Amino acid sequence: MKITNFLVLSFLLFAFTATSIFPRAVHAEAVIDAFGDEVKAGDRYIIGAASNDFAVTATSPIICNSDVVFSPMSNGLPVIFSKVVESNDSVINEDSYLNVDFVAPSCRMAGVSTMWKIELRLTARGFVVTTGGVAGLNRFTITKYEGGNNLYQLSYCPISEPICECSCVPLGNVVNRLAPSTIPFPVVFIPADRASKIEYKMIQNSRIGFVLDKQQTEAKLLISDMDHVAETRAVSDMAHQDADQLIFFSRFIWS
Repeated sequence: MKITNFLVLSFLLFAFTATSIFPRAVHAEAVIDAFGDEVKAGDRYIIGAASNDFAVTATSPIICNSDVVFSPMSNGLPVIFSKVVESNDSVINEDSYLNVDFVAPSCRMAGVSTMWKIELRLTARGFVVTTGGVAGLNRFTITKYEGGNNLYQLSYCPISEPICECSCVPLGNVVNRLAPSTIPFPVVFIPADRASKIEYKMIQNSRIGFVLDKQQTEAKLLISDMDHVAETRAVSDMAHQDADQLIFFSRFIWS
């Protein structure tokens, strides 16, 4: 019990500290996806890393009762955003309170919630993002991440129940888990029906990188071969010079 209270107090202290480090935006703007379009409530998105090499998914393939973790891009699990305060405008704006829900019809049919929430995990020595949340009680926000176009960060915003009325807390990559962190993790939002284009681009870039590496390797080998040929010629020339000198001295001695 003492450990639990300590972790809760640590979380609250972290939340208040985050207020001064990560102030909320004054003018909210529309969140933009990886293709330059507005992110909309009800549409399916893959939350990918800024590097496009891995994405947000669940700890279990069944999805139900799973924690939120990072996995290779091909294993990314679609999510749906919905506004805590209902609106006729489907566009998701920065700093608006959101529910985040994994797309898992089988879990819903079983009566299991796949909505994100924060939960104390003693094995992880702190709070983590997991499933099983209730709409409106587990608020998240999306804010602009400094230093990149269409890059964002996720934050968790506690309410008076069950924790406190305090600031939104940035979420980061903590040992491959999405969890509260002082280091926000930059993400992009990829429409689920267009995720294959991102993956194709990754494969294409990796192939280009492979070709470039291969070309560089071949160039280095060619230079090495040229150096070897030059060294061989130099040795050969020296050998010829030594032979000429030997013949000259032989003639000089016998003359």
